[in-house]
Amino acid sequence: RMTGDSTIADQIERSVYNGVLGEMVPDGSWWMHLNPSPLCAAAPKKRAGDQIPGYGEDCCLAQGPEALATGALAAAMKEGPNVVVNLYEAADIAVDSGLQLVITGEYPDEGAVKIAVKPARPREFTLKLRIPAWSKNTTLLLNGEPISVTPGTYRPINRLWKDGDVARRHPCSGRIEAHRPPPRSRPARSRLASRRHRQALRQSEDRHAPAARRRHQTSLSA
Repeated sequence: RMTGDSTIADQIERSVYNGVLGEMVPDGSWWMHLNPSPLCAAAPKKRAGDQIPGYGEDCCLAQGPEALATGALAAAMKEGPNVVVNLYEAADIAVDSGLQLVITGEYPDEGAVKIAVKPARPREFTLKLRIPAWSKNTTLLLNGEPISVTPGTYRPINRLWKDGDVARRHPCSGRIEAHRPPPRSRPARSRLASRRHRQALRQSEDRHAPAARRRHQTSLSA
């Protein structure tokens, strides 16, 4: 459902890259039953069990792929005659029989994204691009010309679109994010995480732990 609140799409992206993919084994053959956030506690990876002995089945094995597929449904949406882009992985999006969007780039590994608009013939509509709330220095270019953006909103671009029009989006690459848990769990659970785009890379040790345990430092390459 369209709400106009871009931060909802921020959270969908965060959940897919960190929660859903984080519970999948690398080859996709199995999923985790226990996958707590490392910002809340230690993160033991406990594989889903065999709910029906001998069958090798578990609800996580169905719900994990389902979550990935559901995430794709939010990548781009129609809002009347307009198009809203929420997610920026490479994609070939058939809006309708006369309009196609082609997203290219290496997101989330790299920040630069190119969106090529390909209408069958010139068409006027609004293209809304999500500007993540977490990315404070996102830049947006339309056919090489800069466009102003505001983090935490959709940037609407209304124009007569022609085949070959290109929008380019360049978000920031990394940051340190603080996790401040509820007061009842302090001080033992306060942590920092390094993030690159929407991927959580690593966490700090408990800031209130003995010094010998706080030698772990976060590092981040831009």
